Amino acid sequence: MDSVLPLALLVAGIGACLYLFWTLKMEMRRNQKSQAAQAERLESAIASLTRDLEELRRQLKERPLEQIPSAPPSAINLSKRAQALRMHRRGEPAATIAAALSIPQNEVELLLKLDRMQSED
Repeated sequence: MDSVLPLALLVAGIGACLYLFWTLKMEMRRNQKSQAAQAERLESAIASLTRDLEELRRQLKERPLEQIPSAPPSAINLSKRAQALRMHRRGEPAATIAAALSIPQNEVELLLKLDRMQSED
């Protein structure tokens, strides 16, 4: 009787280890299948992107990009700013200053407003 209990515990321990080993193998197999499916999806996405890229390259070779429109002329450089302020101090309206210096009227108005705010400080 004394030798049966340790033997039963040993058999139960071995059984538990075999069960854990078996569940671990099953979980590894599930993870492996999941990773294989994910790798397949990624390969499919890469292949699709590669085809799209090749199509874009082919279209670019057939029809080059149109001339990119140039940006509108730069806002107000320092010399135009100084000229605008001089003209304003002589009493010329913003519309006249904008036309004379070839800059948008709203930029001239903003410049004059900033100048007024600066002179008030």
